[in-house]
Amino acid sequence: MGLFWLTIFLSMISLREGRDYRLLEFLTAMIWVVPLGIFIHELGHAIPTVLINHGEAKVRIGFGPKLFQIEIGKLHLYIHAIFFLGGHTESRHPYRISHWREAMVTLSGPLMNLVFFFLLYLWLEEGNTFLWFNLYLSVVNLIPFYWKGKYSDGYRFFHILLNRQLHKTT
Repeated sequence: MGLFWLTIFLSMISLREGRDYRLLEFLTAMIWVVPLGIFIHELGHAIPTVLINHGEAKVRIGFGPKLFQIEIGKLHLYIHAIFFLGGHTESRHPYRISHWREAMVTLSGPLMNLVFFFLLYLWLEEGNTFLWFNLYLSVVNLIPFYWKGKYSDGYRFFHILLNRQLHKTT
């Protein structure tokens, strides 16, 4: 909540002094746009996990010390101190799920960002940072890559298609 007031404070200073808005736009993106886009993406993974696969989903936004958590049934949301730098969803299932269901959960994150992109594109007269960030998240997460022990959604999807097991990472 403190970051919200910091953004408001900086806006007021910028407006009063007629300054350049680039710093304010950057802070707004880091405080609101990025975490919200990441949340939408991770929620895209969590919804089919809980509703279709009858599993439990833990959505983590950011890293570092946990600020707070919300639990709604089998959906657990954890917000961490550095909330603007990534997120991930962990899922647990009472039984082994099929490769097709696993593929569906994997693609649901980028698909959710793509749906938000199209809805915002149709709704807004002009593009904004949130619109384009959702498209970015969708496209980049579909690119198959492995980096520092993390798999992209595209990497996971191709491994599922090839019927290969991913190595468990810490």
